Amino acid sequence: MLRNLIKDRFKLRMHSETKERPVYVLSVDKGGLKMTPHEIAGADDFSIAESGFRKWTAKFVPMDYLAWLLSFYVGRPIIDRTGLKGSYDFTLSWTPDLSAGLPEGASADTSDPGIFEALQKQLGLRLEAQKGPVEILVIDHAEKPGDN
Repeated sequence: MLRNLIKDRFKLRMHSETKERPVYVLSVDKGGLKMTPHEIAGADDFSIAESGFRKWTAKFVPMDYLAWLLSFYVGRPIIDRTGLKGSYDFTLSWTPDLSAGLPEGASADTSDPGIFEALQKQLGLRLEAQKGPVEILVIDHAEKPGDN
């Protein structure tokens, strides 16, 4: 409903395209997987609880969701090429990239590794920079809205 309102109000026309863009590919590291497959069959709710500055405790998380969530922390899309089916339980702790500065009230505790090293050492996963297909939204036309 909101999408239609925006289209009508701004005379918005758009389409999606797939383009080659920088991505990360998520795969199982050569040292092997270090996550625990979730034991309960038939469970349908997964969760990731965040505590502290960057510590996740995850239950019943599928790899496609993990890849999607990680993309917000690494700044580009992630393509899941782990080949892992099912869901996993894990704990992941890392120190965020502090090059952009610290959020207000946060301390500079750097005792945990960065996200790339943490994935490899704690979960047995690897992120590799590549170019890959990314779906993008292209705005063909938009107008300034008139008075109500």
